[in-house]
Amino acid sequence: MTRAFSWGLALGIVATALAAERPEWERYKVIVDRAPFGVPAAAGGPATPAPGWADEFRLVGLVPDPHSTNVLVILQDKQRAHLKFPGETIGDVRIEEVILAGPASQVVLRRGFETARLNFPDRATGVPLLPAVAAAGPAVQPTETPSPPPGRRRIPFRRGD
Repeated sequence: MTRAFSWGLALGIVATALAAERPEWERYKVIVDRAPFGVPAAAGGPATPAPGWADEFRLVGLVPDPHSTNVLVILQDKQRAHLKFPGETIGDVRIEEVILAGPASQVVLRRGFETARLNFPDRATGVPLLPAVAAAGPAVQPTETPSPPPGRRRIPFRRGD
């Protein structure tokens, strides 16, 4: 009985304290004015600049796969070029999405909670999508297995006894 009474009394005190205390937004105005997490972008405003880690990557080309909806992304960083599909990673950077729109195509990269969009460097001319590699001609099927050159004898290899 005393335990139930003490719990009821404690809940009553907490409820009264929460109801009595109204948040005063003026005391938080200083924090909001400093904008510690950056200024939110307007819905129709200019795009936010890419994070610093995205500056090391450059979109070189896109190669659509003719047999599926995958697109091979060609990215270049300071050391080398990377050929990756969406969903694959380069270190801790993940290729999230590819937006195909001709010269205005974009690649969305994610690192942790930050995302960045890469465009082709020269949007005026743009880098065209590279064509998918097609076969050079009809596939030639061998009719018989090639015989080894004369004078050589093949020794059969068997593992174990």
